[in-house]
Amino acid sequence: MKYKMAVLILAGLWLIMRHLTTPSIRAPLWLAGLLFGIAGGLKLTACLYAPAAALSLCITTQSSLRQRFTLSGYFCLGWGLGFLLFYAPWGWHLYHEHQNPFFPFF
Repeated sequence: MKYKMAVLILAGLWLIMRHLTTPSIRAPLWLAGLLFGIAGGLKLTACLYAPAAALSLCITTQSSLRQRFTLSGYFCLGWGLGFLLFYAPWGWHLYHEHQNPFFPFF
């Protein structure tokens, strides 16, 4: 399972790096967030990489502050969608079993 997470995270990082070389393309940021979200939805410990990626995106992008937050917003939107799509069924199952969607952690 850890190799699948690594592939998703590295693919997302590749898309972020691709955006940094060609900043006119915004779709890879949304897709990068989606890949990070899928990884987080499949294994909750992979959620740690998404805030670091969003912060590094804000720091390394050479544009106005408003555009930096907009780009991070695209990434976070994709992350939220990927996380919801892949964690929601399991979280719903945990909620019905244990009254807590994050049972083993909280």
